Amino acid sequence: MKSAVGVVLAAAALLAYAGEFKLGSSFVHIHEQYHYFLGARYFRELGYANLYRCSIVAEDEIGAIDTVTPNGLARHVDLTAEARDPERTLRNIDGDNRLVRVRDMGVLEDARACKEQFSPERWQAFKTDVLFFRVAAGREAFERMQQDHGFNATPTWILLGHALASIGPASIQHLQRLALVDVTYLVGMFAAIAWAFGWRVAGVAAITWGSQAPANFEWTGGAFLRQDWLFFLVFSMCLARRRRFAAAGASLTYASMLRVFPALIAAGWAVVICAELWRHRRLARAHRSVLLGALVALAVLVPASTMVCGKEAWAGFAHRTLVVHERTWTSNLMGLGVAVVHPFSMRLEDVANGETVAQADPWKADRAAQFQRLRIVAYGLGAAGLLLFAWVARRTKSLWVAGCLAQSLVVFLARVACYYYGFLVLAALLTRERRALEFPLFASLALTQLVALRFDWVDDRYAALSALVTALSFLLLWTFRRSRGRVSAQ
Repeated sequence: MKSAVGVVLAAAALLAYAGEFKLGSSFVHIHEQYHYFLGARYFRELGYANLYRCSIVAEDEIGAIDTVTPNGLARHVDLTAEARDPERTLRNIDGDNRLVRVRDMGVLEDARACKEQFSPERWQAFKTDVLFFRVAAGREAFERMQQDHGFNATPTWILLGHALASIGPASIQHLQRLALVDVTYLVGMFAAIAWAFGWRVAGVAAITWGSQAPANFEWTGGAFLRQDWLFFLVFSMCLARRRRFAAAGASLTYASMLRVFPALIAAGWAVVICAELWRHRRLARAHRSVLLGALVALAVLVPASTMVCGKEAWAGFAHRTLVVHERTWTSNLMGLGVAVVHPFSMRLEDVANGETVAQADPWKADRAAQFQRLRIVAYGLGAAGLLLFAWVARRTKSLWVAGCLAQSLVVFLARVACYYYGFLVLAALLTRERRALEFPLFASLALTQLVALRFDWVDDRYAALSALVTALSFLLLWTFRRSRGRVSAQ
């Protein structure tokens, strides 16, 4: 009876997650795929800075044209008029990440700077793809796309992303197939959990995934390769529990090189390895295998991504991540620092309405200034969380337990977008060792849904969710404060 109830709850949670689908029957997230499809397909020409600029140049050159929408409706569009609209704005993603009028950027006056990066054939293909996204999205949505924060995938992500995007030009059918790659990854994730932890934990993981509010479906459902990092992160824990340590090290390294912040999960393993090294003055065989797997992955992925993306790709990515994005606040960021800063900051409701959230640069500037003022508090609380984690993790010999607990470090030390909080599924794996965690975990997930319903404005919502997830992280660590000795597998 209990098994049947668990299956029903898991299925209901997954259906509820998919029930949030608001992107239309085509199962394509046009906004997301505009960035990731074009960014991957034309990375050598666009780099990280020129997606929006070159799209405007392409629109201007396409001009007035009769076309047909993906659902078969005839349309006449004048892209030159749209590109030269005096009020048209772009996000200045190669500068300060602010919105700037196209006429003030000099993009169209210097169109050659874009076109000379392309061969004639590639430029024509790019224009065709830009036209598809403009017609598929509609004018208003397409212009909002160019007020986002650009294409920011790692060169490692581009390895597969470029290969898949280059199969053919943009079309609903092609983008649907690309969107199904993430579905395959999610199915594979639950299958891997069942293989390594059993069906009960897989059911708990399904309930966790379907019930959590931060990474709901509307953010990345129908997108392109947005769950690859999650699969390899979870798979690394599965491999560690099944004692495939070299493969586990390689998998976690790949996840880290896909999205960077999973590298904080590796800190959980580092604490276990260092504690064992301190106690025995030598590396355990399992730990040597983990390090070997990680080194092999690095030795393959770094040269391969450099070969595909160019020798400047990693430097460009580091600049986008460590310089531009680090000082840019968006309303859907989550983490302990967000929870600390929000009560003392300007609220988004005060400076924007639902249609102009993307233009809330005063809010972003205030949030950055308040964080600088309160950074000692934020860093102090983060350091306390780090010390608690280190104290707990050093007592376990289990790599997978330490890795799952290390999700708390992402909460304590990083500010990442809400849709990356799918890593909360790692908490479900911990119920293999502490079944009593199931009730507080499910209660916390229910609270995330109540918070999401309570707050209409995204900055309020994700600040409240940040506080809730921070509390859950401390609860997980406190639950594992007493070691049970050598757990079921390293």
